[in-house]
Amino acid sequence: MILQTGGHVSSYYVGIGLIGIWAISFTPVRFALSLVLTLIVYGTYILPIVFTETITDFRRFYTTNVFLIALLSSSIILRYYHLRSLVNELGFKYDLEENKIHLEHQVSDRTAKLSNSIALLQKEIVERERIELDIKKSSNEWRATFDSTTDAIMTLNTDYVVLRLNKAASLFFNQPFKDLIGTPLSQLFPLDFSQNAP
Repeated sequence: MILQTGGHVSSYYVGIGLIGIWAISFTPVRFALSLVLTLIVYGTYILPIVFTETITDFRRFYTTNVFLIALLSSSIILRYYHLRSLVNELGFKYDLEENKIHLEHQVSDRTAKLSNSIALLQKEIVERERIELDIKKSSNEWRATFDSTTDAIMTLNTDYVVLRLNKAASLFFNQPFKDLIGTPLSQLFPLDFSQNAP
């Protein structure tokens, strides 16, 4: 067909170029196979001309082949970079999916740990509230016992200053509680205290 349309001087090379671009760009095959298809397409064009024809217009033949080779080569290069970018994109998507799964596992693990920590804190809060109630109850019982006794009782610090006293002690000294707290024992028992103090 090439020889029937004018051989090396025909514009048949444009059709060969389009077929080559189709073979390279749109055929869903591996890159190596599309390269082989391109060589077959180019061979279908060039071999009949080279083996059966005498080239009379070498400049046109050369220009046509340079154009055809440049067209097919650029299509092959574009296909290669397109496949490479597609592989990179798929690799990035795979890595992204793997990282997403890993992150979801981390979030799940940390959420479980956080839930456990919250449960422990709630348990500690309940336990602390129970202890505080027990302490309040014991304190109230102690205060009730401390205040209900008829004997005068005082608690002192190491400097013999009154820290706490019961109702009987307040009645004994005939002074209100607030006036007696912070008072040195030496003011309450001036003679006895100074003689017996260590």
